[in-house]
Amino acid sequence: MCEDGQMDARSRARLVIAHEVMKAIRSKDFRDAAGETSLTGEHVIIPALPDDTMGQFFDQLRVAQGPIYIGTLDGDDIALLSMVPSAPPRHAAPSHDDLCPIHRHTELMMVIIYLRATRAPLRCYEVRPSVMLELVDDDRLAIPTGLA
Repeated sequence: MCEDGQMDARSRARLVIAHEVMKAIRSKDFRDAAGETSLTGEHVIIPALPDDTMGQFFDQLRVAQGPIYIGTLDGDDIALLSMVPSAPPRHAAPSHDDLCPIHRHTELMMVIIYLRATRAPLRCYEVRPSVMLELVDDDRLAIPTGLA
């Protein structure tokens, strides 16, 4: 919110995304794709702007103590990213090839583009707890928002 009590542009955009995510939750496919719960049994789905940074989501993952889902608009569709705490590597340290290219300052849409290009989940050891990032919308979820 702005000082005068009016909603700023980012807040309005986040509200639009939240509305579209809430509409998508009515779909069984969406609910199935976002089916994992936190340790308290809650489904944590966070509406996000494409330029939100990953650091805030790493923090929310720690608070949730379990999987979280991040929903954002990608064109006329919802992109849904899962973040799941993962076990640390069995070996002493990840190899150079295992290092995660995602950092706290990385924007959400950059992660989505990366995951779509690689078409594979990504494990990040550089944050605590370690986290597995995966797009759950590519093959399992196709929910247009109806914004077009």
